Amino acid sequence: MKKSTKIIIAVVSVLVVAAIVFAVLYFATDLFKTKNPKKAFFESLEKYAIGDENFSYSEMLEKLKSEKDSAFEGNGKISMNIELGEDLMTEEIEALLKVLNQMEINYELKADPENLNANMTMDFKYDGNDVGTVELLMNEDKIGFKVKDVTDKYLTVDLKDMLDSTSSSGSLDLSSLEEISEADIDEIIDLLNVSDEQIKTITNIVKKALEDAIPEDNFSSEKEKITVNGKELNTTAYTVKISGNDAMNFLKNVLEGLKDDEDILNLIVDKTNKIFNTFIGTSTKVTKSQVKSLLNSTISELENTDVGDSVYKITLFVNKDQTVRLQFEQEDNAIIIDSIKEGDTTNAALKVKSDGSEMTILNIEETKKGDDQYSTKVSTDIEGVKVELTFDTVSSEKVNMKLYAEVLDQMKITLNMEVEAKEASVKIDKLTSNNSIDAQNIPSDEEEKIMSNLVDYLEENIQSIADDIGYGDEFEEYVNYLKNALSLQTSVDTTIPEEINEAA
Repeated sequence: MKKSTKIIIAVVSVLVVAAIVFAVLYFATDLFKTKNPKKAFFESLEKYAIGDENFSYSEMLEKLKSEKDSAFEGNGKISMNIELGEDLMTEEIEALLKVLNQMEINYELKADPENLNANMTMDFKYDGNDVGTVELLMNEDKIGFKVKDVTDKYLTVDLKDMLDSTSSSGSLDLSSLEEISEADIDEIIDLLNVSDEQIKTITNIVKKALEDAIPEDNFSSEKEKITVNGKELNTTAYTVKISGNDAMNFLKNVLEGLKDDEDILNLIVDKTNKIFNTFIGTSTKVTKSQVKSLLNSTISELENTDVGDSVYKITLFVNKDQTVRLQFEQEDNAIIIDSIKEGDTTNAALKVKSDGSEMTILNIEETKKGDDQYSTKVSTDIEGVKVELTFDTVSSEKVNMKLYAEVLDQMKITLNMEVEAKEASVKIDKLTSNNSIDAQNIPSDEEEKIMSNLVDYLEENIQSIADDIGYGDEFEEYVNYLKNALSLQTSVDTTIPEEINEAA
């Protein structure tokens, strides 16, 4: 890759980060407080963007730094219910669904992300009765699992060896994943670190660029009656028309502002070199003069770019000082975001319009029920596929979740989850030669012991489930087959071959 191409990639990456920061913070300033169409448009957009709570980028970054390696513990419960239409149902599937629908999983989890250690215990119940316990233990690159009453020791797999083997076999290219995993999270956070003063400077540059790019005559307002969440509302619609030339002028203005600010140029250079050195792995160093030259050449290219005659419209619909709809239009196509707050409940919807036909893609309903207590439902219903995801936040540490999906009246799935987690000082066991065995090299005596325990486990815990779903005889026959195979294996292992006996 040419040096100039790398510089372009790095600079564009920095600009994308700056744009994201601006999108959150730009409208949080005391901008435009009068009611002509242009100023009213930005005032409404400001309130719409920041909502009821202030957002602090620096506080968010500090929180990320403090929590990235925090150890925690938690527990939860998982259950499900699946229904199939007659066209999809067979005797075997019906039996399987009966098992799944009466199965419940209770788990406990402890994790220490900083040292890549984790321990999870999962208890399985069928129709309220215990049927098995599985324990997982992870230490850095190695993970082990054991089943209570079947394996006394953890059967371990080396994750790095498994990834290397999978990658070398050609079934999956994991090289890029490995490169990403080697990047230190601290370096990623450092790349995102931008001071409050620099954020303010970038905000002002973008703000001025936007003001200068769009003429006053492009803004308008009118009274319009719309329906939001089934409720008819009288609104004031504030609209801005943006041509391709306006958008191009905005980009040029932004680049001019960045180019002329020494502190921001230094920021771009610093972040670009961090991208090169940390994530691309080169020793390339860009200078401030190179970045400035690149920005100048980009501005010249923008000036000579044919943008066509497309016109885009952005409209804010305001009812009683509340923006209830944000609409992006281009000819007969539109993206519409509805949002209305009534009391402690906020309803939002994402819609698309194509050739005059409107479709709702997503609905979101959130209700505040108390301190740290919310009920949130996200749903969609398109072309016979219905999905609902509900979150009930019981406290800052506990959330109950429910997923419901329905497909063409032929499949209905309900998944229930209870999740509770909190930061805590945790103690996690280590995988050692005393408590674990390599799953790919199990000694023969251990293998026989595991098989014997497995047969007993199947008879004591699983046979009753097989009886309940109508497959008791078949399952008993399978267990007897395992018994015979184990008996034969034991006989072979303990019998001295005749030729060896004669030689002795």
